[in-house]
Amino acid sequence: MNRLSLLATFSILIASSVAFAEFTWTDSSVTEYTPIQKVHISELRSNINYVRGDIGMGGYTFTDDPLGDFTPISITHFTQPRLAINPIYASIGISAPSWGSAPASMGMINRLHLTEPRAKLDSVHNTILSYTCCGSYGYSGVPTDTGSVGSCPGVDDSACGIIDCSLRYTSTGTEGAYPADVEYCYNRLNRTTSRCDGINDCKDPNAAHCDSQPIDQIQYQCGECKYILDGDCTDNSLDSCSFWPYNTKSGTCARCDGSGEVFYPADDTDCGTIDCSGWYVNNGTAGSQSTQTCYSKADFTGINRCEGIRDCKDANTADCDSQSNVYEYDCGICQYIAPGDCTGTTRGTCSNYGITYSCSAEQDCDYLDEYYITGTQSATTTSYCTFDDYNDTTQKCDNNGACAALDCGTPVTTDVKTADTCKYITGCSGQTPGSIGNYDDTYSCGTQTCGPDYYAITGIQGSDSTSYCTLYDYSDKTKYCDGSGGCPDVVCDSPSSSTTLTAGLCKEISDCSESTSGTIINSDAGASCGGGNVCDGNGNCCTDQYEKRCVNEPGHYPKVYWYDSCGNQEELAEDCDFTPYCTDSYEYTTCSFDARVTYNHEVYPGCEDDGLYDHCTEFMTAKLKQIMCCDPDTDCAGCGWISCQNPFIGFLLSQCDIQTGPCTCSLW
Repeated sequence: MNRLSLLATFSILIASSVAFAEFTWTDSSVTEYTPIQKVHISELRSNINYVRGDIGMGGYTFTDDPLGDFTPISITHFTQPRLAINPIYASIGISAPSWGSAPASMGMINRLHLTEPRAKLDSVHNTILSYTCCGSYGYSGVPTDTGSVGSCPGVDDSACGIIDCSLRYTSTGTEGAYPADVEYCYNRLNRTTSRCDGINDCKDPNAAHCDSQPIDQIQYQCGECKYILDGDCTDNSLDSCSFWPYNTKSGTCARCDGSGEVFYPADDTDCGTIDCSGWYVNNGTAGSQSTQTCYSKADFTGINRCEGIRDCKDANTADCDSQSNVYEYDCGICQYIAPGDCTGTTRGTCSNYGITYSCSAEQDCDYLDEYYITGTQSATTTSYCTFDDYNDTTQKCDNNGACAALDCGTPVTTDVKTADTCKYITGCSGQTPGSIGNYDDTYSCGTQTCGPDYYAITGIQGSDSTSYCTLYDYSDKTKYCDGSGGCPDVVCDSPSSSTTLTAGLCKEISDCSESTSGTIINSDAGASCGGGNVCDGNGNCCTDQYEKRCVNEPGHYPKVYWYDSCGNQEELAEDCDFTPYCTDSYEYTTCSFDARVTYNHEVYPGCEDDGLYDHCTEFMTAKLKQIMCCDPDTDCAGCGWISCQNPFIGFLLSQCDIQTGPCTCSLW
């Protein structure tokens, strides 16, 4: 807050009659009858210089200072206080006071000349006292109101009270996932000193002003697998510990689980090679005719080296029991492993049976026992580690671990290891049974049969749409070893598709599914094939009632039938009973007495147009070949037609012989 604002504040205080500490003046109520004394002038001078000193100004040099008991009072003694007070106002940034009438030479001294300097000094002193954080300007006798004399603002002011810094946070320590990496979150001590930030402006609580404060209480700490995230425990953000991601290393055989806890993994390279070559176990049953084998254990090198948090397995201890055996020595015929040998950290050696113990009934041929590979070594075939085992004789031991030599005979051959698909045998030789290895994924191990292929209908089945029988054809894929002795199936590609049958309008597909390729069948007659058309049952899409046609049947009157666009006869359109003709044309067909229609739509020559019938008609019967000119009003000589009545068949037509006549009736 600037000084002009403070002045405004002070003006409000004056207007509100809020009084600050004022000086104690002798004869504070000066009247016109109060005699002017030395104490009045000395007291005014002393208080003026106190205020000037409070704000860092030098004391004013007054005339006749100090006043003596007999110093005469002059005009100077009343003008100089005004001159000493004015700079005080200017120094704190407020306007100089206005004064009443000044003492004049040879003039009268009145009480205003004493009370007015007192009032102006009290006023500016109260303004100074109203300032918060203004150093010794506002000193009111409270020892904690410290500050350098003359500095504004000051360093501290008790009026600010205790400035809260308990919600301002900072962190210390080392960020990391290891146990030694610990971060602490603290809040800050409340501020009780150096509280000034400006005139009437105390430092802000829980803000940057608190950052220089010492740390106070631990709010939380983040140790192993925990840390303080950037932005947490900073400024006014407290938050809490964040967790290192899963499997973050926090020490030997120690990992973070992602939720702030610690677990130990199965293995850690920090453990290095754990020696198990000095840890022994034996296998087999002691006996003069049996074999015991002493093994050490394989070192831990790349797996399972952890047994606890920050705890590697111990070398040459029971921790080694889970490791594979490493051959040390055999105690065969007439030998045994004594108790305590080949156990724990004691390797020992073979002990010998005495001469009272029987040994093999045959030659001691163990030295001839041999491992070797049979079969074919490849990713897709089977190979074996085969063992030739020679049987021993039954003899007495010689107390030196041997039997008498005999013929070894034929060994018993057995397959001790089998390497099938994606496996091979290595190290199977001599006295070593070898081990099974795995082909890597560069070796093929067979063909993945994909499918089965199948047929399925696509498109839309129906007499008015097109459908297809589609073949979905899978391609077989090559399989590869997985490096772990397996030949896993592979993911088949999506099948290719091809159309094997197409059924358009009035056709459909039947039995197109799974392994059946389907057949095309015709839609039922009468089924719709779109646009008002129907199927004819033969796979054709026909327009119904496309045209009419005359149908002449021997011995009967003609009939008019509907035909579809495919030429199929449909329902009767008109029965020509008692009508000897039907007119047959592409545009119009009906029953009629008119004989204008020609046979087979041909016009024969030799016919005259008499204005009534303009065409000639040949009878449909096979025997009637004459071309007749039709004139019903003439007799046979005129080659006309007459009607003959027959009770059985109705109207008959008479045939007039064109040469002789007379007309005779004959069947149509």
